[in-house]
Amino acid sequence: MKKSEFQQFGRFKMVKRKISSSEPLTITESYVEKVKAGDSCLISGCEIERLKAMGPCTIENSMIHDCLSFSECTMKEKVRALTITAMGSASFDHTTCKVFRNASSKDGTSLGSHKISGSIAAVTYENYTSSVLDYEFNYINILNKYFLECAKAIECGHFISFAPFYIPAIQAEVMYIRPYFNTFVTELKADKLIIANKLKDRSIFDDIISMADYRDLVNKQFETSHMHVDRIEAKTLILENCDAKIVIADHAIIKDDCVIDELYAKSYEISKNAQVNKLAGGSYAAED
Repeated sequence: MKKSEFQQFGRFKMVKRKISSSEPLTITESYVEKVKAGDSCLISGCEIERLKAMGPCTIENSMIHDCLSFSECTMKEKVRALTITAMGSASFDHTTCKVFRNASSKDGTSLGSHKISGSIAAVTYENYTSSVLDYEFNYINILNKYFLECAKAIECGHFISFAPFYIPAIQAEVMYIRPYFNTFVTELKADKLIIANKLKDRSIFDDIISMADYRDLVNKQFETSHMHVDRIEAKTLILENCDAKIVIADHAIIKDDCVIDELYAKSYEISKNAQVNKLAGGSYAAED
């Protein structure tokens, strides 16, 4: 039995390689490599390498390296994890992890209730199901592959979206958005911002911790769509299939099927298949 680098609870009462049960399960003050709970389970004061919970699961004051929950999952009292995948509803109490994946079945439907509540902090949030960010969260990176909604503005390091979303404003260091007609956002601000049907820059994922390799989406051709934004501000900007009222950039590349009311940029390239109604430069460049 290897010694875990995450061990923080002193000497455990029990150390086991594997626990599997189809009956209600309670594990306390133990170190276990693998736990498979077919019914409800309660885990307290433990460290577990891999947890697969098929039924309702309550975890408190524990470290779970990889947690996969198919039903109701409640985490409270200083739970830490490397990865958390919620296929059902989840409640957090200042939970911290590297990657939180909000998931669903293969056809995009949730397995029962899919309400996320409480507070969670993660390096990366992966959204694989229709979800609403109406809880307390702190995500450095957001990877969106299904419909995502948030009533308030979002600020993060990377915002990468291959699906529609409904968010009033987003600010990020790096941003890629695949345009959709049913995406709603009024303001975007980033150091590097790309809106295009095809993502060609593989390096956009280099600094993102994730459970999956999203590089298979690079250069993948999606059905052509379109989106509208009121205001866009970026240092480096690539726009395609996007309409905007005001665009401010240090360097802007306006590609096909864009209609821009006002473009303010130090330098720019404009496709013959794009329309810019007002063009200016110099003093209107993006702010730091």
